[in-house]
Amino acid sequence: MARLGASAGLVIIVLAGIVLAGGTVAAVLLATVEDTPAAEQSAAESADVELLRCGQDLRHMTAGLRVVNRSSSPSDYFIDLEFMGGAGPEVVEVVPVVIEDVEPGAARRAAVVSTLSPPARFDCRVGDVDRLGA
Repeated sequence: MARLGASAGLVIIVLAGIVLAGGTVAAVLLATVEDTPAAEQSAAESADVELLRCGQDLRHMTAGLRVVNRSSSPSDYFIDLEFMGGAGPEVVEVVPVVIEDVEPGAARRAAVVSTLSPPARFDCRVGDVDRLGA
């Protein structure tokens, strides 16, 4: 019976270690992902993304983006393009855009298409921008 108690204690210790390690990993991930609108982020990161156009086709809101890597290393960009509409500045839809492996000084364009039909009036804006070394 003492052996069973020791095994149960070991299992509890291992599980506690897994929970603590998982919590640490989650805390590190949360600390490294910035979820601030582009206007409030560092000027260097948000300046890499330019909204070229905002419009619609027959059934969807559309936008065009241009990314210029102004850093000194190849980078991946994770961008939230926000379609705004309604009576106030409410977000109608957020479309994630991923542009990978942009060399320093290089530019890339991306077309963005919403999944929703456009409201009578809408606008586009660049939301969260994360630039990570490739």
